[in-house]
Amino acid sequence: MCPLGTPVPRQLLGQVPSSSDTLPEIGVEFKERPSPRRIVMNFTPYLVAWAVIAAVTITLLIYRAVVGAHEDESLHVAGGGARLVAEQQAMFKKLGVIERWTKIFLILTVVYGLALGGAYLYYLLRQGM
Repeated sequence: MCPLGTPVPRQLLGQVPSSSDTLPEIGVEFKERPSPRRIVMNFTPYLVAWAVIAAVTITLLIYRAVVGAHEDESLHVAGGGARLVAEQQAMFKKLGVIERWTKIFLILTVVYGLALGGAYLYYLLRQGM
């Protein structure tokens, strides 16, 4: 059936133009051009991992601020404040551990983010934007 609803004669159904009918008569052969190689890369898992590391870093920064807010500003070195000296030393030790992990995660967040951004730019350049 043709689109207008009229039947198509049987002899026309078998006539499909071959590739030699569509090529020019001058003998030029067309070679199929190879398609450019497309690299498919899914950045979602890497982006989620970076977001988790960044969230841990932010959490550590907030925790450091909360713990540091309870810190005693005055320095107790001797005398009747032996208990205060011990509390202050424990606080400084705790803050030192928190700050060390915060620095580690901050450096990790920045380096991983830069590497992820560089990899994405490289991916865009390879794809031809």
